[in-house]
Amino acid sequence: MSNELILCVWDQLAAADVIYSFLHLNTRINSLLLEFCELYKQLDLRYCSLSACRFFCHQVPTMIEWRLGLTVLKLGNRYRCSQMDMFADEVTKSIVASHFARKGKSFTNVPKNFFRILLLHSKQIKPIFPQLITLVVFQSVSINEDSRDVLLFAVAGGSSMRTFTWNACSNQTYHSRDLFDWLFHCSTNLVSYKLQTPLRENGFELKYEHTIVNAYGPHHSLIYLKISVLNLNTLYVLLHYLPQLKHLDVYISSIIDSINTTDQNLATKLNYSKKLRVFNLRNLRIGGSDCSCLEQLMDKFTNTVEEFSLCLTHFCNELISWFRLLPKVKCLYVNSTELKYWFANDRDNQYLDTFLRHLDRVYVDCSSIININISEEIMLPLLSFVIDKDRFPQLQYLRFIKCKHISSAWCNIHKWIDFIFTHINEHQLKCLRFDFTEKEYEVTDMKTNNETIIMTEPPCVVDIYRFVSENHISFWIERKYK
Repeated sequence: MSNELILCVWDQLAAADVIYSFLHLNTRINSLLLEFCELYKQLDLRYCSLSACRFFCHQVPTMIEWRLGLTVLKLGNRYRCSQMDMFADEVTKSIVASHFARKGKSFTNVPKNFFRILLLHSKQIKPIFPQLITLVVFQSVSINEDSRDVLLFAVAGGSSMRTFTWNACSNQTYHSRDLFDWLFHCSTNLVSYKLQTPLRENGFELKYEHTIVNAYGPHHSLIYLKISVLNLNTLYVLLHYLPQLKHLDVYISSIIDSINTTDQNLATKLNYSKKLRVFNLRNLRIGGSDCSCLEQLMDKFTNTVEEFSLCLTHFCNELISWFRLLPKVKCLYVNSTELKYWFANDRDNQYLDTFLRHLDRVYVDCSSIININISEEIMLPLLSFVIDKDRFPQLQYLRFIKCKHISSAWCNIHKWIDFIFTHINEHQLKCLRFDFTEKEYEVTDMKTNNETIIMTEPPCVVDIYRFVSENHISFWIERKYK
């Protein structure tokens, strides 16, 4: 059988199942595994079979090839057993056995909490994978403190770590302090840190008092942070210790009623990154009529932020003034509800007008448009607002994402496209794209081929592209001037 045919078979399997099934068959197969499956370097257990998972959980912590070569480890799947506990148990056994071997003692009748004893004397715990660069964890069930600490300190505690991702399951925020302690005490060279809870659940919390008592210092290598936090205070505390941060993606789970004196004092005395370029506010809910908390937050990044994403729920009487604090933003992500609020209530606001004039890319989240009536009510006014070249003189790229109900929305897309072509002299868009999800029923009369249209006024070529799959449709046009 040729190498090409073997690789075609392997493409249909998870990499871990390939290694489990074919390892040590012969030298030729081993060479293919080393070249194409990153044998001893990368291990992704998230989608492998249970038998393969058990095999690797036992083999990887004990084999010298894995221990010295592993650079990427991915664990956990919501539909599978708790791989984290299984893997952590085997790592614990390997560490404890190595400890007794170095002491020349037998490995019998060891107390269950012996790893915890070793951890308290941290000089005796060395990372089991010194070359590990990336750890990705997806919690399917709650994890105990021992398994958590094995993963944080014995697995991810090495100086080679650059990327850390931990997707928690429900009710895991009691691990907050330990996950933040690891970040600021044990990840000196980390570049990317992702820590998230399920949607609509409380985020992680970090109090300033805890950072003082535990002697937190600035993290000088972290530049990317994606995180779910409980409140605005936690965000301020994190920003204080991340002076090199360039990309921030944050979900704030609690409703902010109004900023109080304590929050104001904390916000004003803490430091923040002066290098932030991308700021994604994925969830910000302001309950009262005072939106000064948003203005106070954005004021810190007036001179740096260039890409801004906003998912905002508010009842504020005066909101738009904070746009004056983002003069350098060229890319905007915004939900359709908020954008509708802007053009309905603040069309003539000078701060909004100045802000919009700098944008060259706009992404509109349409997930709140849930039926055909709302679609008809919003989309054409929205398009009229966005394609106005006097309001958006720099806009080149416009994308509507998460449009729901493929079939009903598809009935309207020709209407929207016709509108764009009819007003083609009123805008300078080079690319317009719609992405649809959540199919209602089978649509049989949908074109799937691409087209090219040549226009004379103004002279340009317009390419029309369509991508159709079971639950997703993309439709976009690109304009190129002659």
